[in-house]
Amino acid sequence: FGWQSTLTASSDRVYDLVSFIALPWSWFVPEFLAHPSLEQIEGSRIILKDGISVLATQDLVSWWPFICMGILFYAVIPRGFLIIIGILAQKHVLHHFNFKRPRFKLLIVRMQSPVLDYNADKTQASQVSEENLNNNIKENSSFKTRQDVPGQKALLLLSKNVYSDEIIKSVIKGIETHLFFNVKEALGISFDFNDDADIIRQKSQEDVDHVILVHEVWQPPIRGLLHYIKQIKALMPQGRLLWILLTQDAGQADLSVDNTDINYDVWKKAVFKLENPDIVVKRFI
Repeated sequence: FGWQSTLTASSDRVYDLVSFIALPWSWFVPEFLAHPSLEQIEGSRIILKDGISVLATQDLVSWWPFICMGILFYAVIPRGFLIIIGILAQKHVLHHFNFKRPRFKLLIVRMQSPVLDYNADKTQASQVSEENLNNNIKENSSFKTRQDVPGQKALLLLSKNVYSDEIIKSVIKGIETHLFFNVKEALGISFDFNDDADIIRQKSQEDVDHVILVHEVWQPPIRGLLHYIKQIKALMPQGRLLWILLTQDAGQADLSVDNTDINYDVWKKAVFKLENPDIVVKRFI
């Protein structure tokens, strides 16, 4: 190896630069291996008009140890150190990662509760092909299957004075479709803790994974209602989620709540102030 520069750099300055770069290994490596000497640097300088043929071979090869040590200390070792730090950091984060947080638990529920629905009806087939393909679809009946994998069980809490039986069925269908929960029972409550405490305590201790409280979004989360929610959560086993499912007015045909609904934002802020990660606000879709 040789060197040249378009700058007005003397051999002394190059030697100082090379010595500085070699500091990480020059303390334990012999000087003749740590970096080229001043004479070797002067002897390996390439002058364009003279070419490289006039340079001594021993001066050119003196750069080899310096270059190899530079690659080792400035490329290999730092990268290896960063890889080790990254692996340790990854293990630390995964070890302390709380998969039971609501947003991640819901994702796990969705992954564990798939619903496969391959319909090959005549109406759907006509959108893809002509009548010649309809016969093949009918003959291959294996393409028309539905497999429901049981999801996690949920207990539904709501006022049956507000929600009719038909609306409750619609709510349950929405829960099973979007939250992938199997509603085990729809329990009517009065939103009076003294009246509801015993039955909620009994039902929430049974074989259910989630408790869902259905409420109309337009009704504000007043202090008494939030206190009632906290009392319900206290009756449940530790770690079990309490979902607050918000719907539109029970008298409306469409119960779905838009993500930009101002009442929905009010509910989210109010529940967030409860500082309980096991109480989750969800809008009906």
